[in-house]
Amino acid sequence: MSNLVEVGLAKSTGFIGIAAGLCGLGNSICGFIWLGYNGYGGHGLWSGFGLIFAAILGICVWRYRNKNVLIFFMVGCIILVIVVGVQTIIAALGYILWRLFREATDCQTVYGKCRCRSSDGGQIPLDLETCDAISSIDGMFLAMTIFSALGTIISLAGSIVGCMGTCCARNQQPGAVVVVQQPSGTQSSVLYTSQYPAEGYPAQYPQAQPGQYPAQQYGQQYPQAQVVQYPPPQYSAAPGGGENPGAEALPPKA
Repeated sequence: MSNLVEVGLAKSTGFIGIAAGLCGLGNSICGFIWLGYNGYGGHGLWSGFGLIFAAILGICVWRYRNKNVLIFFMVGCIILVIVVGVQTIIAALGYILWRLFREATDCQTVYGKCRCRSSDGGQIPLDLETCDAISSIDGMFLAMTIFSALGTIISLAGSIVGCMGTCCARNQQPGAVVVVQQPSGTQSSVLYTSQYPAEGYPAQYPQAQPGQYPAQQYGQQYPQAQVVQYPPPQYSAAPGGGENPGAEALPPKA
């Protein structure tokens, strides 16, 4: 079985890898923004780096068409379906919680710190220099949710394409016989094709060329020799009227 991926599948893998890389880049940017606000958990980074790694593998498959790299790409996409799916849920919950927090509190920047009070007058401590960061964090989690959801779908598509290229690839026969039919009056030629041709040589080898010596036919019948039958010799009667032609040569009896 050949170790090369089909051209169509390799190109599809490359496109999926590029899309995964864009989603991973978006998630990574959101993760660094979250770290800038003293965020915890590394949200956006662990999913973004995984998508970027899958993108590199997908582009390598497109470039080199190596089936071993495609196997790593397929396994990575299967893992990323779970990982990025979890990131989608976490980012969606973060977006919902921060949106509810904005609507339920009254936040103001006082002496370089964001001070928020609940509806009952209680103080809510936040380690933010300005309250405008709340809107930025809310938008960041929304963007992370979108990038993660798209990354999950793209990872699922990558795992399907990888399975098609590894598990469901069409196996070619080691050798095949191709009969080329020539016009009437000439001999057909037989071409043998090989799956593993030698380097620098064509994969087809002609067996016989039309118009040359015909193939030997076995069991050819040759005409039998005809036996010519000649009529028997005929002898004429002797002058004496005897029926035996040698009767005159016998001496008379005493």
